[in-house]
Amino acid sequence: MHRKALLGNVTDNDLRLLRVFRAVVACGGFAAAELELNINRSTISRHIKDLEARLGFTLCRRGRAGFALTDEGARFHQTAQKMMTALEDYQHDVNDINQRLSGPLTVAIFDKTASNPACHIDRALALFDEQAPGVHLKLHVEPINAIERGVMEGRFHLGIIPDHRPSSSLGYLPQHYAESFVRGQHIRALATDRFHYVCQFSAILRQSPPPSRVVATLLEALVGAH
Repeated sequence: MHRKALLGNVTDNDLRLLRVFRAVVACGGFAAAELELNINRSTISRHIKDLEARLGFTLCRRGRAGFALTDEGARFHQTAQKMMTALEDYQHDVNDINQRLSGPLTVAIFDKTASNPACHIDRALALFDEQAPGVHLKLHVEPINAIERGVMEGRFHLGIIPDHRPSSSLGYLPQHYAESFVRGQHIRALATDRFHYVCQFSAILRQSPPPSRVVATLLEALVGAH
């Protein structure tokens, strides 16, 4: 390939290609990214090829061996992450200046959270939607480590995770999740007086830059709903 660089004039199309590339990496491949991006695999492949042609180097290997970033692709992904995070922060800052609550907002929650009757995220989101109808909210369900990593990398503006992590050697299940299995006699609780714990959940976000008005408004809605 003839080498050229994505420098200087970054177009809207470049940003669209970067978003596709970031989603493919986050999902671990083209097939998994189809649902995330809501476009078919052949279109995703074409976008990645267009980005590679724009950059002048190969970003990833795909085939029977699976999906993997090249060395150049891994380095570029780090750069793209910084750029997209900076762009989203810029959009939020401009909205703050204009006193508008709009733009994208990505939130990740831990599995089994929304189905917990003690969890009122639905109320919080309803309240948030009333206050910020112009915000495009996107929810992800991820493991704890993925949420923490996503918040630190700037892929998630806010994460909701449990404070307590039990030993992996014990088979703890959330009570609300296990109840139907217990009623159906598929499983039974053992030594509940000894093996149990109360779990609280916290919202996490990056310390720097400080949260935008959009994120702060969602935090207020979460606190108010609980």
